Amino acid sequence: MASGTLTIWGAYTSSFGMHARFQGLTLIFLKVTGLPAQVSEGSHGQVVRPGYYAVRVTIAGLPKRTRYVLRGHSSHEFNEYFTFMGQMLREVKDPDVTVEVFRRGADNAEIAVSSATLPLESFKDKRKDTHRAIELPGGVTVHCAVKWSGLKDAGHSLMFATCTISRASAAAAAASALGDAKTERAGLGGSKKAEEEPQEDEQADEYKDDDDDEEDEEDEEELHRWREEDDANLKRAKPSALQVLLRAMDGEDDDDERRNPRRQRRLTAESAASTDTAQMELRLAEDRDRVRQLETRLLDAEETICHLKAEKLDAWRRIERLSRQRSASSDTDADASTDLSTLKIHNRVHELQAQLAELTTQHAVELEERMAVIREQEREVLDWKRQLEEAHEQIADLAARNEELQRRLALATTASTRTEESIAVLEEAPLSSASSTDFEWREELVRHPTPPFDLDSPEVQYILFSWTPNLRKVQYLRSWLTQVAASSNQALPAEFPLGVELPRLPPEIRDGFLTLVVPLLRQQTHREIHVHTRQYNDQFHTDLRQTHREIHVHTRQYNDQFHTDLRVRAVPR
Repeated sequence: MASGTLTIWGAYTSSFGMHARFQGLTLIFLKVTGLPAQVSEGSHGQVVRPGYYAVRVTIAGLPKRTRYVLRGHSSHEFNEYFTFMGQMLREVKDPDVTVEVFRRGADNAEIAVSSATLPLESFKDKRKDTHRAIELPGGVTVHCAVKWSGLKDAGHSLMFATCTISRASAAAAAASALGDAKTERAGLGGSKKAEEEPQEDEQADEYKDDDDDEEDEEDEEELHRWREEDDANLKRAKPSALQVLLRAMDGEDDDDERRNPRRQRRLTAESAASTDTAQMELRLAEDRDRVRQLETRLLDAEETICHLKAEKLDAWRRIERLSRQRSASSDTDADASTDLSTLKIHNRVHELQAQLAELTTQHAVELEERMAVIREQEREVLDWKRQLEEAHEQIADLAARNEELQRRLALATTASTRTEESIAVLEEAPLSSASSTDFEWREELVRHPTPPFDLDSPEVQYILFSWTPNLRKVQYLRSWLTQVAASSNQALPAEFPLGVELPRLPPEIRDGFLTLVVPLLRQQTHREIHVHTRQYNDQFHTDLRQTHREIHVHTRQYNDQFHTDLRVRAVPR
């Protein structure tokens, strides 16, 4: 068994005289560290519930209360509080504390390891620390160190008993001796204060009998005060008797903790180290079990693979043997029937090839005939399309000629009625009117913004048809505008006119050409566009018409003060 530490903190209270019936409160505080967990294995190697060490404490003369401090199932340190309600500890004859250390196996059976009986009566009335070593069976030694609180009040005594359980070995003995030395130094630190005042202790012993009555009164007051505090605690949170006693011991425990800080740190470090060691051992045991299981599974899998490979090889050998037997038995029959079947197959192949050649020739002839019919139909369709286009052109020419004849007829009918009046007006007109007929071309220098559309837009079409209803003129002017507005840098044809002139435009048509059409022409960068306009200053003009090589002079009165001639020229850059 590895070394472990069992710490027993005993606090007991006594009273005498009229308060002999007072039920004392005894608290035993156990702290066990360093007892390792035991791992049990079944008969077949399987891991069962791990065993653990346990400590049982029994106080003689008091109602039997048994507690266990377990170690092994968890990596934490277990602290158990033992509360004994009964008669005073000092009133019990030969009060002893029996400590039993045993181990519980996988079947929950107790296996005794060692035990010790600590007579607390021998430690009473001693102001200095006492150290004892108790040898147990199995080479286990219990080292006990008793430390008193140093209080002068005999009615309330506090004792700390530390027991170290270890197996007799060189390393364990050295560690135990070192721990006892440190404990002794820590205990001596608390006893120095008692040695510094020996006179006060002796005087307190001499007048002890005289002060019994005063102590009884103080005990009675303290009893009432404890009962009131207990009632208040029950009303608030109902704490346990252990918590009440611990609160009363806080002041004394603080003094002891301040005296032994290094010992507390050492015990804390040892406890943490033992906890970590137990955790590592448990994890290592679990990992080993897991590795053992995985190795077992791996061996089973490899064995299965070997069996399967052997069965596969045996099956392949059987297949080869059967195939050889089958080939040997069928060779004789196959040789006899091979020639006849081969001849039949060759004859069938020749027949199929002849049928295929015949079908191919027939299909080619039919395809050629169909292609000839399709070509003839295509020629007829092209002829019909050409005739249709010619008919459309003739219709357009006839429509234009009809419009021209209607316009000439209307002009001829109106001119005959106004001829005499026009001649009279020309004769009466003063000579100064001749100078007024002179008008000059003026270049339009105003640059209008480019509209967000092109020459094929409905706006441009509206302007062209407002200028003239003649479809051929509109088509000619549109083609000229499109050719000039082209963005490519190709040279214009030699016979292409570089300018057009639009006479007698109303103000709205003129503004439409200047603000919409001309900016679209100037959008390209390869040609410069020059625009000139002139406005009429008189009200009478003479139209000169030629009909069938005969010159006829017709006069017509215009209100041309609102009409403008427009000339557009395109000059290459």
